[in-house]
Amino acid sequence: MSDVTIRSLDPDEYNTALELVLHVFMRFQADAFLSEGVETFRRFVEPGHMLPLIDSGIMFFRGAFDDGRLVGVIATRGFAHISLLFVHPSDHRRGIATLLVEEIMRVAKEKAFTEVSVNASSYAIPFYRRLGFVEQDIEKEEDGIRYTPMALQII
Repeated sequence: MSDVTIRSLDPDEYNTALELVLHVFMRFQADAFLSEGVETFRRFVEPGHMLPLIDSGIMFFRGAFDDGRLVGVIATRGFAHISLLFVHPSDHRRGIATLLVEEIMRVAKEKAFTEVSVNASSYAIPFYRRLGFVEQDIEKEEDGIRYTPMALQII
């Protein structure tokens, strides 16, 4: 893998990050959701909804950059709940998502959290299991979004 850098996003990079998130969601996950869920997700990642959450310190974004190009995005609610994790399709299977989750684990540990949680889509469950996340409950559905609550203990 070439040198991938993980860092917090600059304010002028948020729109590009949200476009990447929506593009990857529509390509790989939207088919598994009812139309209500797709619309719920679209509204969630609209800049008009997301930017105030970032500005108020509710959501934190980090990006993976390869030669200056944004190739992956992770967003957390607070420091220990993964809300979004998406990697550009041309960069799948390069370990970028793992690097992004490892960064969140590092930050959560630094902030004295004991676990990191995620509401994983069915598409993402095998990935999170490989990292050691464990299902906390059965699949749930809320506003058309299906997810399985998972968590990983921080050692």
